[in-house]
Parts: sequence; C-alpha cells; structure tokens
Amino acid sequence: MLPEFLNVNDDPGRKEFNGKGLVGAYAIDDEGVPAQAVKLVTEGKLEGFLIGREPVRDFPQSNGHGRAGIAGSPRPAFGVLEITAQDGLSDDALEKKLVDLGKDRGLKSVYYVETLGGEAPRLLYRITLDGKRELVRGATLDDLDQRALRSGVEAAGKDLFLANYFGDVPGTLLAPALLLDDVTIRRANEKNEKLPFYPPPQ
Repeated sequence: MLPEFLNVNDDPGRKEFNGKGLVGAYAIDDEGVPAQAVKLVTEGKLEGFLIGREPVRDFPQSNGHGRAGIAGSPRPAFGVLEITAQDGLSDDALEKKLVDLGKDRGLKSVYYVETLGGEAPRLLYRITLDGKRELVRGATLDDLDQRALRSGVEAAGKDLFLANYFGDVPGTLLAPALLLDDVTIRRANEKNEKLPFYPPPQ
C-alpha cells in the first residue's frame, strides 16, 4: 500500500506532457493487443495490474501491456506511468513542511534533493531551520527502498516531473516531488561529478 493521498495510473495512449514527447507512449503492445489506460493504485490501495496475454488470477484478460525488448519475449511493462497526489503541495509549501518536520524532531538541518540520478543526488542542499541553503557534494542516499516509499512518504507536490527512459523497453514516468520521513545521507565513495556548465535545454 501507498499513502492514501497517492494515485498511480498507466496510460500508454498519452503522447505528450507540457509539450514534450513521451517515449513510453504506444497504441498496440507487442502481443497485438490495443493499449489500455489502467488504474493501478487509487487512494493508496492496489487496484489493478499491468497485464499481457499471460493471465493473472482475477485478471484473465490482457490490458495491452505485453512489451518485449529487442531479443526478449513480451512481459508486462509500464508505458506512461503517472503518480499524482490529492491536494499536492506547492514547492514552497513542501519545503516549509520539510523544515517544520525538522524542527519537530529537534534536528539542526534537513536535506533537499533538487535533481536525482539513481540513488546519487546531482543537486543536494542542506537547509538549516532558519531557511539557509548550502550545496552539499559527495553524498548519496541510503535506505531508499520500497519500504521508504510505501510507509515513509509524508507529503507530495502538485507539479509533476518528467523522466523518459530509453531502455530495452522505453517508458515514461510522471511523478511529483516527495517529502520522505527518514532517509540516510552518507558520504559517497565515488569521485564527485562536475556540475554542467549550462542549464538543460527547454
């Protein structure tokens, strides 16, 4: 289960978001079944599955999500996965809630991840309880697993971020910013990456 304010849907028929193309969009899956929009999680409760031609108990019919890689057989895979939050917060409200959470727990500072690559933050800030930001380098996230996402989400943003995955089976993820209850920040052993000289293209 997820927090009751989160919903998860997959809609392969959705081709763009804010004017940007979605690589996970498709009309017919690799088993010849028309793609269908599927409600996966509603108010935190599991409601549906991504199904190919291989039946699943209580879900005997394909919903058009049998997808294959270049040399593989079809398997259930998402197309355009969208996670939304009921009554999602603005970025400012989410940051204020983060700082308030730190105050309630008697912490000296909290952490704000602006961009993330895997489990390694690309832009990570330490925020003191008076609101001052300091850029942190050479850190990685620990204990960021399914348990943290299932029971540790305190709040979520209202705006969605777009991630296109150009893998063996292309997919798109649309998801809000999340406020997590407890994630460990530890020193990374890898050499720090240099920040890009220019912002990403719009």
